[in-house]
Amino acid sequence: MKKLLLFAAMAAVALGASAGYTIEKLWSYDISSINASNARQGLGMNGKFYINERTESTIYIYDQTGLKGTMTGSPNMTITRDEAGNIIYSNVAFPGNWGLGATITVVNPLTEETKTYQIPEECGALGRCDVLGTAKGNMMEDGELYITSNTSGTAIAKLVITDGKVNTDESYNPDCGNVTTSTTTPIYAYTDLEGNDALLYYTRTTNPVKLLPDGDNYAGSAFGLPSRGSTMSVFPFVWDGKELFLYNYKPTGYGDYLDGVCVAEAGASQPIVSVLPSVTTTLAAGLAINWLWAEVDADGVTIYQYYPSTNDAPGAHISVYRMTKTPDYTVASNILGNWTIDPANNMTLGEDGLYTLTVKDVEIPANYTIEYKVTSDGTWWPADFNAQYVINEAGYYTLVFTFDLETGNVSLVATKTGDIHYTGDVYIMGEVNSNGWQTNVGLQMTRDEENNIYTATITTEGKNIDPNDGIGYNYFSFTKMLSEYENDWNTIAPYRFGAVTEGGDFLVTNEQLNKELSLEMNGDPHAFKIPAGQWNLTLSVDDMTLIIEKVIPAGKRGDVDGNSVVDINDVTRLIDVVLGKDVEYHFVNSDCNVEGGSGNVDINDVTALINFVLTGAW
Repeated sequence: MKKLLLFAAMAAVALGASAGYTIEKLWSYDISSINASNARQGLGMNGKFYINERTESTIYIYDQTGLKGTMTGSPNMTITRDEAGNIIYSNVAFPGNWGLGATITVVNPLTEETKTYQIPEECGALGRCDVLGTAKGNMMEDGELYITSNTSGTAIAKLVITDGKVNTDESYNPDCGNVTTSTTTPIYAYTDLEGNDALLYYTRTTNPVKLLPDGDNYAGSAFGLPSRGSTMSVFPFVWDGKELFLYNYKPTGYGDYLDGVCVAEAGASQPIVSVLPSVTTTLAAGLAINWLWAEVDADGVTIYQYYPSTNDAPGAHISVYRMTKTPDYTVASNILGNWTIDPANNMTLGEDGLYTLTVKDVEIPANYTIEYKVTSDGTWWPADFNAQYVINEAGYYTLVFTFDLETGNVSLVATKTGDIHYTGDVYIMGEVNSNGWQTNVGLQMTRDEENNIYTATITTEGKNIDPNDGIGYNYFSFTKMLSEYENDWNTIAPYRFGAVTEGGDFLVTNEQLNKELSLEMNGDPHAFKIPAGQWNLTLSVDDMTLIIEKVIPAGKRGDVDGNSVVDINDVTRLIDVVLGKDVEYHFVNSDCNVEGGSGNVDINDVTALINFVLTGAW
């Protein structure tokens, strides 16, 4: 299945598919034996073509194997269908006008049941009838056919069938505003993307006009289609959440009246799928015909093409194409929108058969692990784990994600394109002393412009915390912000402090932290206490490192524990320091054996401190 998808996509590239859509020819059959001058309109549906030959009043039926049979037809060129699949044609001999006695005939192509309706005088004095567009509903029972005319003032007639009869009360000439009357002008009835009963009025030399009901009349708006040549066929349909138009394709360098095929949205700059004409110069000559029809289903669109050509320019054929949509393969990653499935991260199919997504100027911290997957239609590659890529050095990167549909492999190449030099404001966001998550904790960091270091001091109260109550204290995170109260959680460093493991140990989630906070456990394995005091935070935004240090008041000789009092507790603390125990102390205050300090803390400082405590003098 994967290989079939891949091969179809690669074939579609050659035919001219845009990302996500493909078109391929299913089959084609030469019909040069049909005289194009007498069979200018042909209909494709249900795997068959129905071509009306006017001089014989015969409908020829073809499929991919050739001629399958005939049906009674019309002395006109007209042949079309309704939404139920019934064939419709008129009895007006080409190039005659609609007039008194003019009729249309509706035929079920499977049972050959036939109904004929006379055009009522309520439809007005219509001019020349050459071709017909599609009808709404089931014209055997209840439906609507729109007839075009080249008579000024009566450009369109609405023929309504109710309960298998002409409804003269509902049949009339609606005013359609800005349409230009012309011969050889079909009008297609369809339901548009918004569910409106729309009409498409089309001539070969002007832009198509979409008509929507406006009371008893219609209001029209013309629109352009990219690379449109001059023919009489533009077929509207809705598929894949889009309102689309099927028409002949005339790219640069090609002539008019050729057999190119394309599909586009109204006003688009490029078709979403296209098939180049088979030659560059005119095949159909002045007949200006390239009849296209579409059948929509859940999996795609079947396109029918009847292309007649003159005897002196052979090339007449019937062809069937299939338009499908390849799934959107999308990269989901912790570096791209926090695992949000975003169409902006859709991958593009290359000529090598690989899907790629390139994302530029991504700011990534050092020692950051990018996790990523590719997703489509509920399927994930890889299925059981997240692919990983480690960024060792902080900076701006170009990321190229690649997905091989045939093997299911996903990969990532990250190329550093620049260093991080953030110079904006940095704020601490978090819960400080149980104030709740907020930015206004008085903590805009101060920037040292010379080395791009940000600093702040936080004062804590030393509260007991029970992690099971769902309330956290003294959690800190750092974020780049435009203003103090803009909660922009695009954090420059995912630092959070204050979590407790099941065993009660203090947990620092940031591996780059080079000094952990010191904690005093109160004996409860489910609670801990952050010591009261001040904590200096130094954040390097460029290399994404953070230093946190306890602030101990300095400048009092012998105040080893920093509580501003020199007593026997300082002696005990200093003995622990000299013995190598892991305790907090103030180095300058502990180096107290001589005025100004000796530069070392040792047993001499213990002796000097004991004497001071006993005598009150140094």
